[in-house]
Amino acid sequence: MRVCLLESSGSGCYLLPGFTLYETIIELELQQIIPPSNLFDELKKETLADTIASIRSLSERNGVHVRDSVNHKQAKVIFKLKAYIDEHLHDELSLNILSEVASHAPGYISTLFGEVMNESFTEYVTRMRLEKAARLLREDDKLSVMEIASLVGYRNVQYFHVKFKARFGITPVQYRQTKQTPGTTN
Repeated sequence: MRVCLLESSGSGCYLLPGFTLYETIIELELQQIIPPSNLFDELKKETLADTIASIRSLSERNGVHVRDSVNHKQAKVIFKLKAYIDEHLHDELSLNILSEVASHAPGYISTLFGEVMNESFTEYVTRMRLEKAARLLREDDKLSVMEIASLVGYRNVQYFHVKFKARFGITPVQYRQTKQTPGTTN
C-alpha cells in the first residue's frame, strides 16, 4: 500500500513512495498516534465505507503530526540560529555563515527566517544590533558611539548612525541624552 498523508485542509501531501503504511508510520515517527501493532485492527472495519473513513481519519491525524513535527524542527533550527546571532552580533553575519552553523542551504535559511520569524534574516540582524546598541547607549555612558557601533557589528559609524536614526527617529547621541537610565551620568 502506498501512502499519501493529507492535511485536514487537503492542501498538503506527504508521500513516501514505495513505503508500506507500516514503514511510513515508522519512518515518520507516528507511533504516538497509532502503534504499528494496532494498525490492522485500526483499519479492519465492517464495511468498505467505514474502512475508508478510518483511513481518512488516520491520514488527517498523521498529516497534523507531520506538519507539527516539521514546524518543531524548523523552530529548533531558528532558535539555534538566533542564539548564534545573539552571541556573534559584533561579527560579520551572513546567510552563508548561518548555513554552515545549521547545515542547511543559505536559501533555505532565508526562507525559514521569513516563515518562522516574519522578517528577513537581514531585518532580524539589523533589529537585534540596533536594540543592543540602544541598550548600551542607555546603560553604559563610558562607551563612545563608535565603540558601541563596533560592539554591535557596524564597522562604519556613519552607516550605524543612518540605521539607528531610521529605526529610532533620532541619532545615537540624542537617544543617549534622552534615554539615560536613572543612576547614570553623561
